[in-house]
Amino acid sequence: IHRHLSAATAFNHSSPYAYSLDTDIAEKFLSPSVSASIVSGFTVVTSPNLRFQYNDATNLTALLNVTMSSSQSTGSSKDVEWALFKNGTEIVGSRTIRSITSGSWGSISVTGLTALAQNDYIEIKTKASADNVDVNYANIYVSIIGMSA
Repeated sequence: IHRHLSAATAFNHSSPYAYSLDTDIAEKFLSPSVSASIVSGFTVVTSPNLRFQYNDATNLTALLNVTMSSSQSTGSSKDVEWALFKNGTEIVGSRTIRSITSGSWGSISVTGLTALAQNDYIEIKTKASADNVDVNYANIYVSIIGMSA
């Protein structure tokens, strides 16, 4: 048995971007509007923030992947981190970092492997090396591929 999800923002690299977030040293949720194109066993939840909830009764081992193109418009180079969370707890090994120069686009992937049971949910958080870092996203793509455990 396998279950899967594919969700993405629309691509837009100019203002207004596909998604923008005033990122700080404290972690914040990424909560863009996404369209789910291929979904089996999952629900895209938008409140209180963007979540990918697993609904099926079959336990899975799931590969999670988030790819994004981002830039920032706050001046000097800033370090920005992203991580995946399951039920509010960071998935070990999923945290990534990228230094972003103002006005320069680049891509990064955030990946993780985790077990999923019914009603578990995945979220994405981000933080920066300074407060008030305006991170702009041209696109965000999320895929989850799970096989029965």
